[in-house]
Amino acid sequence: MRRLLFLVAILVLLAAPVYASGNKPILGVVVDATTKQPVAFATVALKNKADGILAGVNTDVAGKFTIPNVAPGEYKLFITYVGYTPKTQPIKVPEAGESVDLGSIELAAAELALKEVEISVERPLVEDTDDGYVYNAENDASATGGTAADLLTNVPGLTLGADGNLEMMGTTKIKVLMDGKPSSIMAGDMAEALRQIPADIIAKVEVITTPSAKYDAEGTGGVINIITKKNKQMKGYNGSASITGGNRGKSGGINFYTRTGKLNLRSSLNGSTGRDFGDNKVEQVYYKGRIVNQDNEFTEAGAKVNGHFVGELDLNEKNSLRATVKGVNTDSDTDQRNLSIERSSKETDYGREINRNLRLTDKTKGIESIDANLDYTRYFKQKNQELSLMMMYSGTGRKDNNLTTRQNANDVINLVQHNDNSSTNDELTFQIDYVHPFKKLGRIETGAKAILRDATSNYLVSSASSWEEPLQEDTRRTNVFNYHQDVFSGYFSHTLSINKKYTLRTGGRYEYTTIDANFVSSGTSMSKTYLNFMPNINLSMRLKKDQRVAVSYSSRIHRPQIHYLNPFFDDTNERNIRVGNPDLLPEVSHNTTLSYSRYINQLTLKGTAYWRQTNNDISSYRSFDRRPSRVAPYDSIDAIITSFMNVGKNSTVGASLSVTLRLNKSGNIGTTLGAYHSQINGVTYNPILKTTELTTRSGMVYNWQVNGTYRFQKDVVAQLSTSLSSPRLQAQGSITMVQKYNVSLRKDFWNRTASLGFTIDNFLSNKDLARQVTNADLFTSTNWRYSYNRVYRLSLTYRFKKMEFKERAPKDHKTIVNDDKEKAVQ
Repeated sequence: MRRLLFLVAILVLLAAPVYASGNKPILGVVVDATTKQPVAFATVALKNKADGILAGVNTDVAGKFTIPNVAPGEYKLFITYVGYTPKTQPIKVPEAGESVDLGSIELAAAELALKEVEISVERPLVEDTDDGYVYNAENDASATGGTAADLLTNVPGLTLGADGNLEMMGTTKIKVLMDGKPSSIMAGDMAEALRQIPADIIAKVEVITTPSAKYDAEGTGGVINIITKKNKQMKGYNGSASITGGNRGKSGGINFYTRTGKLNLRSSLNGSTGRDFGDNKVEQVYYKGRIVNQDNEFTEAGAKVNGHFVGELDLNEKNSLRATVKGVNTDSDTDQRNLSIERSSKETDYGREINRNLRLTDKTKGIESIDANLDYTRYFKQKNQELSLMMMYSGTGRKDNNLTTRQNANDVINLVQHNDNSSTNDELTFQIDYVHPFKKLGRIETGAKAILRDATSNYLVSSASSWEEPLQEDTRRTNVFNYHQDVFSGYFSHTLSINKKYTLRTGGRYEYTTIDANFVSSGTSMSKTYLNFMPNINLSMRLKKDQRVAVSYSSRIHRPQIHYLNPFFDDTNERNIRVGNPDLLPEVSHNTTLSYSRYINQLTLKGTAYWRQTNNDISSYRSFDRRPSRVAPYDSIDAIITSFMNVGKNSTVGASLSVTLRLNKSGNIGTTLGAYHSQINGVTYNPILKTTELTTRSGMVYNWQVNGTYRFQKDVVAQLSTSLSSPRLQAQGSITMVQKYNVSLRKDFWNRTASLGFTIDNFLSNKDLARQVTNADLFTSTNWRYSYNRVYRLSLTYRFKKMEFKERAPKDHKTIVNDDKEKAVQ
């Protein structure tokens, strides 16, 4: 028993030598030498002669620090922080006493250091890359409290149309990714999806104008990759919390990043509530003697929650795992009011009122989506040689409920209608990529990919002629369908650099697509197969005086998705009917780009010229139809039917010029001017009228952007952004110009650990007007849309961190990129 007690005593002594030897903590407070204010988050390191750095901590918000369990002896204390001269202080830890209190330690501001920090913090808003350019969103003062849609309007070369869809290089058919991979929320309405992503989590935006063969072949205009904020690959933790309030809503969010050992974690959670309202007027002139005027108003209120989690584990120096989970939940409630008046346009009784009705609709919508990735990367001895295996699941569930009542000119309800639509979209992806560099023969990249998609939809319509009657299912207008699409692809890309002056990239991608759809309601099914090979080549040359010129060619494809193919006849609004076209063919485009960039001291110039021809161009198409009224079958109404067609060839020639100037190492100002000419030629078939129609449209489009940021003394940042777009050409008409602008101010304090920001959009006018005109053989439709875009918001952000010294070189984790899908343009 005594031996056991003696052994336990020995183990206790060995397990706690620090306490047996009289170790004690070192305390202190770091303050500014001039203002005597505490310096938060300064780095404090303890070092001895034999072992180097023994411990490192950060000061808290009060400037205080504690280094625990320091053995008696002589040391040196190193204190550093951005904007201050590093300080070294010798200290001695005696045998006696319980602690060592150093009191206040003063740091002197260093003018040189401050300038260096400003250069680091105020990076250029735009930086050139081999396949496009990067927009550093962290430097955008207007991002705080906004959405991705707000932020992307400031990116040079990107414009936002009146319908909320992005346009790049003369087309809205672009692909938007997050952290190099697709998000299921992007599979529907792109404009709506961008409004659900908070701008606070975005670090930068990659604009890829010349994608290589490793990218899926979808995206005529190119690829936009939204990269979220990450930690700095140092041990410890950091993060931020923010709250925003304004006249259209409020939001809050927290971001947290931590690394411990071989595990790196980052997460974010953001929530917001908001409201929107607007109105529009529609005039439909039918050449058979009728005019219909519609006045529409709406108010919308909704809430959004967005979560993001990433875990990265370095198994060893050669193997790593990465798991990502993203989720979005959105709920909204919209009230609509539609007054429709039909009059005669005949000379004998011009203006006579034929029909009048008032439609009131209550819409509720809920969307839940989740994306989950599991990625494995194997690193080899040779630098940049990698093998990646990846798997991804994306799922979206959507629920839409509409309740509509319609009353006639005598205020009598003659229609009660309930629409119930539930849909799901599931996607499973497997991918393998391999990169092999050679000493003299460049680098090859090759891989294969399989995307398995399943979509289901159940659209139920019930109606009655009054509230007193029970709702009856309308089987003719009930829609049930199942849709399955598989895409199998392989690619090969070779990059060769010659004398560090020339870079040649060649490659090709082969894609095999199968589609099987069962449209239960219409009793039809569909099977399609596409075989496509898309080559690409890019040659760039670095000239003297920081100049570079590049020329590229690529072939791209757009496959029609279910929104375009579903033949369901949706006449919920019997004057505006929608129907898909199951006979659509995929469109194929040929793209040629010439670019030139030059750096002159603080000035950056980038010019781009491009030509693109798209065959079997997919576009919405509107036609006239006179049909029996649902309320009064003995009478007829004039309606416009919207469908999708391969309208023929679309040729686009354009150019853009971007100029960026740094201002005294404290700011940037840039402007982009772009213009293109588009011409559509083709013969289309109208399935309603059963006739062919010649389509010929051409015109010029231009856009202009200005974005400037400047950091004044006392950590005040100001930013001005503005953009102007001319009328847009459409297959049957045009849509008017769009103008947007905003001013942002931000004040940093507490050594830039906190920020207070204010942004106001479109402050010179209360509302903007967009006019869309559609011209067809039998009708003309004009839509005046009023948007109330004067928006202001006030944001408060607080940043925290506790980081250690040992810094790890970040690894380039591969991930899945599904950029092959043609999104629906509403």
